[in-house]
Amino acid sequence: MTIVTPKLLLQTQIGKQITVELKWNSQITGILQSFDEYMNLRLKDATFGDQTISDMLLRCNNVLYIITE
Repeated sequence: MTIVTPKLLLQTQIGKQITVELKWNSQITGILQSFDEYMNLRLKDATFGDQTISDMLLRCNNVLYIITE
């Protein structure tokens, strides 16, 4: 059995689209560009409601969970 840690899972998702559920019941969808040791997320072409943001940084303490495609 292979153990998958959150950081290993995120490494496999770089360059792929993910959806991030935030603590205040909103979602952001974008392409995961990178993350750091604190699991802050950098997204490209992030969609937040009806807005699209070309480059976005999400602090880890705002993330409730991440949905991978």
